[in-house]
Amino acid sequence: MSQRLPGPLVAVFAAAAIGATALNVLGLSDAETAAKALEAQGWQAVEHKGKESFACGNGDLYRDKFLAKNPQGKEVEVIVCRGAFVKGATLRTP
Repeated sequence: MSQRLPGPLVAVFAAAAIGATALNVLGLSDAETAAKALEAQGWQAVEHKGKESFACGNGDLYRDKFLAKNPQGKEVEVIVCRGAFVKGATLRTP
Protein backbone atom coordinates (compact mmCIF):
# COMPACT_ATOMS: atom_id res chain seq x y z
CA MET A 1 0.00 0.00 0.00
CA SER A 2 1.45 3.36 -1.00
CA GLN A 3 1.19 6.36 1.28
CA ARG A 4 -0.11 9.55 -0.23
CA LEU A 5 -0.37 13.04 1.13
CA PRO A 6 -3.90 14.10 1.96
CA GLY A 7 -5.54 16.22 -0.72
CA PRO A 8 -5.89 19.43 1.36
CA LEU A 9 -2.21 19.32 2.33
CA VAL A 10 -1.16 19.06 -1.30
CA ALA A 11 -3.42 22.01 -2.14
CA VAL A 12 -1.85 24.13 0.61
CA PHE A 13 1.68 23.36 -0.61
CA ALA A 14 0.69 24.09 -4.22
CA ALA A 15 -0.93 27.41 -3.26
CA ALA A 16 2.14 28.42 -1.23
CA ALA A 17 4.46 27.58 -4.12
CA ILE A 18 2.34 29.54 -6.61
CA GLY A 19 2.13 32.51 -4.24
CA ALA A 20 5.89 32.56 -3.62
CA THR A 21 6.59 32.37 -7.34
CA ALA A 22 4.15 35.18 -8.10
CA LEU A 23 5.70 37.41 -5.41
CA ASN A 24 9.16 36.74 -6.78
CA VAL A 25 8.14 37.52 -10.35
CA LEU A 26 5.89 40.53 -9.71
CA GLY A 27 7.63 42.00 -6.67
CA LEU A 28 6.49 44.46 -4.04
CA SER A 29 6.88 48.20 -3.53
CA ASP A 30 8.41 50.06 -0.57
CA ALA A 31 8.89 53.64 -1.72
CA GLU A 32 10.14 55.03 1.60
CA THR A 33 12.98 52.52 2.01
CA ALA A 34 13.85 52.76 -1.69
CA ALA A 35 14.10 56.55 -1.45
CA LYS A 36 16.49 56.18 1.51
CA ALA A 37 18.61 53.79 -0.58
CA LEU A 38 18.74 56.38 -3.37
CA GLU A 39 19.81 59.12 -0.97
CA ALA A 40 22.48 56.89 0.61
CA GLN A 41 24.07 56.54 -2.83
CA GLY A 42 24.03 60.25 -3.65
CA TRP A 43 20.74 60.40 -5.58
CA GLN A 44 17.76 62.64 -4.86
CA ALA A 45 14.30 61.13 -5.30
CA VAL A 46 11.98 63.45 -7.24
CA GLU A 47 8.91 61.29 -7.85
CA HIS A 48 7.96 57.68 -7.10
CA LYS A 49 6.63 56.20 -10.36
CA GLY A 50 5.37 52.91 -8.89
CA LYS A 51 6.47 49.31 -9.03
CA GLU A 52 8.55 47.97 -11.92
CA SER A 53 7.76 44.24 -11.99
CA PHE A 54 10.25 42.85 -14.50
CA ALA A 55 13.33 45.07 -14.12
CA CYS A 56 15.13 43.29 -11.27
CA GLY A 57 16.71 39.93 -10.58
CA ASN A 58 15.02 36.84 -9.19
CA GLY A 59 16.26 37.49 -5.64
CA ASP A 60 14.82 41.01 -5.53
CA LEU A 61 11.47 41.24 -3.78
CA TYR A 62 11.05 45.05 -3.80
CA ARG A 63 11.16 46.88 -7.16
CA ASP A 64 10.49 50.61 -7.15
CA LYS A 65 10.77 53.02 -10.09
CA PHE A 66 11.66 56.67 -9.48
CA LEU A 67 12.32 59.84 -11.35
CA ALA A 68 15.45 61.02 -9.54
CA LYS A 69 18.47 63.28 -9.81
CA ASN A 70 21.73 61.39 -10.06
CA PRO A 71 24.88 62.61 -8.25
CA GLN A 72 25.74 64.75 -11.32
CA GLY A 73 22.38 66.54 -11.05
CA LYS A 74 20.79 64.97 -14.16
CA GLU A 75 17.16 63.87 -13.85
CA VAL A 76 16.77 60.22 -14.92
CA GLU A 77 14.54 57.22 -14.28
CA VAL A 78 16.04 54.71 -11.88
CA ILE A 79 14.81 51.42 -10.47
CA VAL A 80 15.70 50.40 -6.92
CA CYS A 81 15.87 46.62 -6.51
CA ARG A 82 16.03 45.13 -2.99
CA GLY A 83 15.92 41.71 -1.43
CA ALA A 84 13.65 40.86 1.47
CA PHE A 85 16.12 40.56 4.35
CA VAL A 86 19.84 40.29 3.69
CA LYS A 87 20.53 41.82 0.28
CA GLY A 88 21.07 45.55 0.02
CA ALA A 89 19.71 47.80 -2.72
CA THR A 90 20.83 47.86 -6.34
CA LEU A 91 20.13 50.87 -8.57
CA ARG A 92 19.34 50.23 -12.22
CA THR A 93 18.90 52.80 -14.92
CA PRO A 94 16.87 51.63 -17.92
